[in-house]
Amino acid sequence: MKSLSLICVATVFLLSGCATSEPTAVVATEPTAAEVLAVLKSSFTERGVAKLDRLDQNEIQDLCSKANLSGKPVDEKLAQQLQASALAAVKYPADGVFLGDWREGEKVAQ
Repeated sequence: MKSLSLICVATVFLLSGCATSEPTAVVATEPTAAEVLAVLKSSFTERGVAKLDRLDQNEIQDLCSKANLSGKPVDEKLAQQLQASALAAVKYPADGVFLGDWREGEKVAQ
């Protein structure tokens, strides 16, 4: 009977220890931009005209990404300058025909 009481007491202590112990918290941290880019580049395979430089952001993409992450709007003056620069770089068709055969475009895309 004494051993049964001892087992019951030990069980109570064991269970109370489990009930009061703090679980170990797993802290997840957000990856840095450099870490994300490294993973993308390591999983991307160059093929034909698709080179690794496609993963590098231009000035506009970088600005938009940073604004999105910070939650703050892009400076209006800077946004207008970048927009004007991008519009100036657009090359319009020399013959003035803007629509083409989508099948030909699909061949280029593939």
